[in-house]
Amino acid sequence: EKSLAAYGFFDLVNQEILKSRPFKTLEDVQKTKKTARATGSTILVAQFTYIIQRETRWIIAGTCGLVFVILLVSFRNLKSCLIALVPLITGMLVMTGVMVLFDVKLNYFNVIVFPIIIGYAINSGIFMLFRSIELGSAVQALGRIGPPISASNLTTFAGWVALLVAVHPGVRSMGVVACVGLAATLIVSLTFLPALLELLVEKGWYHLGTASEDAPPSIAFDGSAEPGVPAVSAASPSLKDTAALKPAKRGKKK
Repeated sequence: EKSLAAYGFFDLVNQEILKSRPFKTLEDVQKTKKTARATGSTILVAQFTYIIQRETRWIIAGTCGLVFVILLVSFRNLKSCLIALVPLITGMLVMTGVMVLFDVKLNYFNVIVFPIIIGYAINSGIFMLFRSIELGSAVQALGRIGPPISASNLTTFAGWVALLVAVHPGVRSMGVVACVGLAATLIVSLTFLPALLELLVEKGWYHLGTASEDAPPSIAFDGSAEPGVPAVSAASPSLKDTAALKPAKRGKKK
């Protein structure tokens, strides 16, 4: 009653409020147990963030599992599958380390980038290992497939760099995470993976083989034929030479 009187209401209004109040005393309020649901933009954002973080664990795990199965089917060898995963695993570790170093927090924006990075960053390792097996040397494979891998990754990198100038911190964090992940996997694919392959071959723990002789001809980027693949001889006759070798038509006797 004293609190209502402080507001300056009329006595009739105060009596009506007191008569319709659900609880008479504070003890009655404490005895009653009711569930109250809060709402608002802050609650919605917090709930949305919790859902994204909870489901992202299963999304990332499912992506990694599917990538592993595809590699196993492609290489049909567990050791080759694990070697192809080296750039991806190392790159992801470097990416998380950089995020911790520069205090880049996970949010419901940049967490979406992880499955994309996993699906794309594995390409460099696959191309490098397949080419190394085909040529029988990781060093030769690096010289042949290194420039295309770099160009492919850099064009994708350019697309994510555009997000770094975004005003929204969540969108900008997507660009940071993607750029660090792609750069790390590219560097590992072009440096650590060839060195690892050469070391494993030197120790006799892995065999790189060469292309089959029955494989179709394939020309390298510098125009030379690849080892283990039938080469086109420089002395081979061209189409014009072949046409010139055809016997001339004899004229009709008059």
